[in-house]
Amino acid sequence: MHDDRFVLSGSSSMWVDLAWEGMDPDHPLTLPDGRDISDVIASGNVRQIIDQVWLKIVNYGKPTDMLWSTGMAITVVSRRMADALIEAGAEDVDVFPVTVRRQRSPDLEDYVLLVCNGHGADRRVREFPLGRRSTSSLDVHADVLAKVRQRGCAGFEVEDARQLAEDIAAEQSAIPEDPVCRDPQLWSSTHESGATRLRLTIDETVEDSLFAVPVDALSSAITIENLTENPDGSLSSHDATPITFFPPFAKDASGMVVNSFLVQDDEQLLLNVDHFPGSAEYPLTVDIAIR
Repeated sequence: MHDDRFVLSGSSSMWVDLAWEGMDPDHPLTLPDGRDISDVIASGNVRQIIDQVWLKIVNYGKPTDMLWSTGMAITVVSRRMADALIEAGAEDVDVFPVTVRRQRSPDLEDYVLLVCNGHGADRRVREFPLGRRSTSSLDVHADVLAKVRQRGCAGFEVEDARQLAEDIAAEQSAIPEDPVCRDPQLWSSTHESGATRLRLTIDETVEDSLFAVPVDALSSAITIENLTENPDGSLSSHDATPITFFPPFAKDASGMVVNSFLVQDDEQLLLNVDHFPGSAEYPLTVDIAIR
């Protein structure tokens, strides 16, 4: 499936994320109506919110034809790169103009949010990894890459799709049966005004991305199986003592937001943190507010 295909990933020094009016810094992925922005993109409903969002810069640098996204997995390319992709035969691709807002310079209006649709594995332009609408990389046919280069587009890395897919599969197969980090020393907790805040600290020596939430640090016992998800992404327990886990908030040492979310798995509560060497400045801190 990967013959003569290449993965394009943004290598620009300018990094961006989506932003909107009334954005909650403690819940940066939650829209004012309670929906998760990643779910909106993954479900193909970008058109519903595109007039309400813009791109904020989280790392200032040189703008190029493909920008890197940080906490949100989104594909942002220049209009000319989008035109090149469509001219090369891209199918089932939605293009949404989006403004890059800058504080001390004029806004940039020549960028678009690119969303791949469809399910055919032979599409000339598709998402990478395959099957995700919300992604920061593109999988393209060799002819498409040639057209993009012919247009003079730059600011992206090119990798062989077959080799990259094999490398990812090898990494996944090397994961032990229980890939969950259970080191209690990475966690701390504070209690104030009837609320608890659990904090996970991740430095450059921590390779894990999945962590067991130490629910035993809470003052009252809860039953993980009784947790239900609320519209805003929080989890609530309806035991004798009701308790709510609010969506986690992760940031690196520079203040850049890092994608994170809670996962219910059998009788345990897990925290996923998408941190990768080279894309985050350590140490990272992840806070979970519990009330």
